[in-house]
Amino acid sequence: MFPNRVALNKNHSFLLVVGTTRRRILKFNLETNNFEPKVYVELPRVPDNIKMNHKGEFLAALNARRLREIKDDVPDPIRIKYDQEGRILK
Repeated sequence: MFPNRVALNKNHSFLLVVGTTRRRILKFNLETNNFEPKVYVELPRVPDNIKMNHKGEFLAALNARRLREIKDDVPDPIRIKYDQEGRILK
């Protein structure tokens, strides 16, 4: 894995790590002794950055160049906003 960026949530209970080559964000729970990551989200493009805003939402920036083509029915965003659980926000 090539970690591109990291972000802590508001109460520092988990850490998000952006994995560029696999196009996903991993979530590490910091409140347990088990630091095995879980997949937070799979991304349609290569991620380039992640930041948390003042509401505790995460903004993932996506690179314009893709590793692979995405499905025609999938939106082609340059950034995606997620809540604490990894759900896409509008």
